Amino acid sequence: SNVKLTADGLENVESGRSYIVMANHRSMYDIPVLHYLLSRGRDLRWIAKQELLRVPVFGWAYRVSRHVAIDGANRAAAIDALKRAALESRAGVSFVIMPEGTRSTTGELLPFKRGGFHLALDTGLPILPVAILGSDALMRKGSWYILPGAIHVSVRPVVETRDVGREQIDELLERVRSAISAGLAESIHRLERRLP
Repeated sequence: SNVKLTADGLENVESGRSYIVMANHRSMYDIPVLHYLLSRGRDLRWIAKQELLRVPVFGWAYRVSRHVAIDGANRAAAIDALKRAALESRAGVSFVIMPEGTRSTTGELLPFKRGGFHLALDTGLPILPVAILGSDALMRKGSWYILPGAIHVSVRPVVETRDVGREQIDELLERVRSAISAGLAESIHRLERRLP
């Protein structure tokens, strides 16, 4: 697709360990990028809104690939889907969640939803924060065209959840949000140093 992909922090991903991967979301191109970087040697499943199942071809592929679709309008069904995902995590599955819930069109991080953090606490899986920079310029919202360009991905240090209580969920959310925000800032700084 004529896209240059660079990444840092891949040493934070341990072979054989399962994670709840949380990344910022700016483009549909985030999906193949994360899958390419993180799925080697692990069963990587995506957790997304049920509306994605209605997208022609993609929805069918999503369903048969055993990814998880949640109904945001039906809290009980969403919790049930996350509980099933938690059971699957015991088989060595990692899950990817975009905690903003939708693509940001401003370049700013949107507020994070708590569902993925509840899943992390239910499973005891560590959270792997990931910052993606540049994908919005390559595949804009509403477009199926991929423009040439560059994407930088910054994989941040793991945030452990094992000793975190349910009453600390807002603090956990803020730690992950700060990690992703720092990754974006460092990626921008790295890009600016390369410019003439």
